[in-house]
Amino acid sequence: MPCIIVAGHTCVDLIPQWNGKFEDIKPGYLIVTGQMQFSTGGAVPNTGVDLKRLGLDPILIGKIGNDLIGKITLDVISRDGKDLIKYISTGTEAGSSYTLVLSPPNSDRAFLHYPGVNDTFCAKDIPFDQIEGQIFHFGYPPVMKRIYENDGAELVKIFKSAHDRKMITSLDMTMPDPNSESGRIDWKRFLSNVLPYTDIFLPSL
Repeated sequence: MPCIIVAGHTCVDLIPQWNGKFEDIKPGYLIVTGQMQFSTGGAVPNTGVDLKRLGLDPILIGKIGNDLIGKITLDVISRDGKDLIKYISTGTEAGSSYTLVLSPPNSDRAFLHYPGVNDTFCAKDIPFDQIEGQIFHFGYPPVMKRIYENDGAELVKIFKSAHDRKMITSLDMTMPDPNSESGRIDWKRFLSNVLPYTDIFLPSL
């Protein structure tokens, strides 16, 4: 079986049990919810854990902050194997990334997301000298500042390093918030720089 490396965006989803409606959320009102559910979030935990459950031994490369959210993130990921957190590093530049998921019944979900140290993730955070693999999967550039800025220069550097090691590169995108800095990026220019070093690219709408 091929060894798949999954790198990039790492966070934890906080999902309160809630049977209300979005219209119920009003300034000054208290809304009683149920128990909080903690789930993997981001490309690294989601893809990595799924690969592990399918019987593979992926290498997960992500970044958390030195805080309680970071400890929760490691705990959630390691439920499927302690080996999955071996290459999850800790940064002090910001806090750990999380997403508050509001998921009322019979309605689409809404997300409150904090990028945290994902915004500082760059090529030097990937220990290519310590790992070997056949496939290198990366996600999600639109919510990682160092990755999307400078027209994708860091991601080009990362994918070049993977290609130099004869790895197949795979790119996983997500929809940028149009009101954020990421939403104002020239993504066509970004992709024109990155895609020449990308072997697998299947964007979703």
